[in-house]
Amino acid sequence: MYVFNIERYSNWSDWKECLPMECIEIRYRKCLDNSWKTISPNLIHTTRCISKYYTEKRTCLNKTQCNEHSK
Repeated sequence: MYVFNIERYSNWSDWKECLPMECIEIRYRKCLDNSWKTISPNLIHTTRCISKYYTEKRTCLNKTQCNEHSK
């Protein structure tokens, strides 16, 4: 489990276009500083970003855009 400090990350981006082969859409938050470059010894109790981006995915809302094999 990773615990991240939301104040260290930007707001969520808009959902990106559907990736037809995977039938997913993604959005992300970006670390606001360079703290992600230094690995924290404890990922649960850290004040640093755990990575440069924090991403989220979902199934494409419009499944007609998806490749037939990914539906």
